[in-house]
Parts: sequence; structure tokens; C-alpha cells
Amino acid sequence: MVSSVTLRDVGPFRSLTVDFARRVTVLRGPCGSGKTVAMDSLWWLLTGCWVGYPAMPLFGRGDASIACKVGDDTNSGKWQWRQEWDKFRGRRSSRPVVYFRDGGFFGVYLPPCDARNRNPKGDSDTLVLAEREIWDGRKGKHLGEIVTDIQGLVSELNDWMFKNGREIEMVNAMLRSVLPVETFSGFGLPRRFLLRDARDFPTMRLPGGHPATTEIGRHRAMRRAPTRPNDGSVGDALADICVDLAPSTVRRAVSMAYFVVWTWMEAVFRAESVGHQAPDGIVLLVDTRITGDAMAVLRAVQEAIPGIAVQIIAEDADRRTDANSLDIAVDSVVELKTPVE
Repeated sequence: MVSSVTLRDVGPFRSLTVDFARRVTVLRGPCGSGKTVAMDSLWWLLTGCWVGYPAMPLFGRGDASIACKVGDDTNSGKWQWRQEWDKFRGRRSSRPVVYFRDGGFFGVYLPPCDARNRNPKGDSDTLVLAEREIWDGRKGKHLGEIVTDIQGLVSELNDWMFKNGREIEMVNAMLRSVLPVETFSGFGLPRRFLLRDARDFPTMRLPGGHPATTEIGRHRAMRRAPTRPNDGSVGDALADICVDLAPSTVRRAVSMAYFVVWTWMEAVFRAESVGHQAPDGIVLLVDTRITGDAMAVLRAVQEAIPGIAVQIIAEDADRRTDANSLDIAVDSVVELKTPVE
């Protein structure tokens, strides 16, 4: 579990220490209060990789430092005169870490298979992806050969539906937890929708009267499914729409569900492939402008992957997480102010 993070002379902070709750910690504060600086620094301390530009020290101060406690270990870094942080010191997280960052970046860290939890290849277990790469996948290189870092939602979701195994059950569980029943009632058959893209896209079942079906129908991207009996919850007729053309809130939810499930299954596969036990938990760093209510994300992950420890650290600029829904025994809210003296 991540216990705390400390920043000295970084961003707007002269000195800041945040103690994290065991389950959900919500960071709140106005624009410029340093929420993203704290989140980016924590990501680096857990993974050894920055998302975009590194956190910068206060102007004119060369003694900046950052540190965090993970269990009994302390990870730390100091600012160097070369305008970069010194080499990562400490042990990377033993649990997978997912970072949903505002600005369209998605980070994932997978614990190395090395028993000492140290990765001799540097950042090869850490991926920072653009939002479109979550959907379309990304290629990389390993020992000079082209390899697939991640297949992407469009391809892999179809594969999971065909196998009808644990992965698609986990995705469905997450989506049913974060989306209302009138918005999501399951996946339909994959279909090709676009003239200039030969791929079959995953489809979702939305009620026939849902506004998205009308809009997408104008673009000839909707296929109607057979009429079903009214069950009193989703209406008489359902429409299969291309997931990529669904409302933005639905696309974000599908991206989140896919990415969390992919991360967990990849971490389990890596551990089992070398005879190790699967991780006992997962750490999520989230921006609620991307994921919505942090408690809803917690419930979704617990529903999809029961029996594991889930720790969420959320940047909540718009107060999307209801403080009344938190349990003070395992959750906390941290208010940041700017400037911090």
C-alpha cells in the first residue's frame, strides 16, 4: 500500500506531505494548487517513468526532492543541475498501477517478473499511451523486433467477446457498475461500420430511443437489433451502435473498464508465466474529470475483480466525488491550497 508522498520545493510546494488512506484518498483544491504535480510525482516514484514533462522545482531552488513510502520501503529522487531528476531510487510497486491523467494520457505499470521486484530493462514494464492508442493499440520494439505493446480495445474487446471468458465478464461488471441501465445493456455482435476502416468494431446495446441512436443513425452507423420484450428497464427496442461512436461518457467508461481489466489480466499472466503468485491488489491514480466519481470507480473495480485490495488516489478538481459517500475509517479527503508556504 502507498502510505504517503512528500514534496519539497516542487511545483507550488515549499513542503508538502500527504498521508494516504488505505482505500480512497481524494485530493481537492483550486486550479494551480498542485494536485497534478503531486499525482505525477507519485506516479514517477511508483514506476520510475514520467508522464510527459517531469515535475519542476521552485524557480531558483536546486535542492528539490520527492519521496513516497510504499509499505516499509521509501522511494525518493533529487533534482539535478542538468534539469532532470536523479536515477530512480527504491523499489517499484509490487502491485500494478494505472494512471488516468487529464490531457489524454493513460499510464500503466506492470510489476516486473524479477523476484527482487527490480526491472533490469528500465521502463519496459511501464507504458504511457495516448487515448487513441487505448482504442487502436500500439507497436513497440524488443531486441530489435517489432512487438505489440497492447492490442487495443477495438481488437481485444472483440476477441474477449468471442472467447466469452473472464475478461468480458469483468468488463461487463465494471460497465454495469458505472453506467445506468438505460445507457448500457450489454454488447452486441462486432460489425464493420466505416468505409475507410476495414475492422469490425465492438457494438453496444442502447435503447432504441436513446439520443445516441438518432445521431449515429444519421451517419448510417447504427444497426437495429431484433425487438425484444419490454422488461420495464431498457425499453422495447435495442439498437447496436459502434462503441467508438457512442456518447463521450460511454466511451470514457469503456476505455476505463478495458484498460483496468487489461492491466490486471496482463499482470496475472506475467506472474503466472514465471510461477509467481498473482498480485494481491491494484493502485489507481485517477483524475475524476476522466473517470467520474472515485467511489463509483472503486465499486466497479471491486465488482469486476473481487477479493483484491484496491487503493485509489484521485485528483478531484470539480468535486465529482461525494464526501458523504466516503468511510472515514478507510478513506480521506485532502484539501490543497495555493500558494503553499
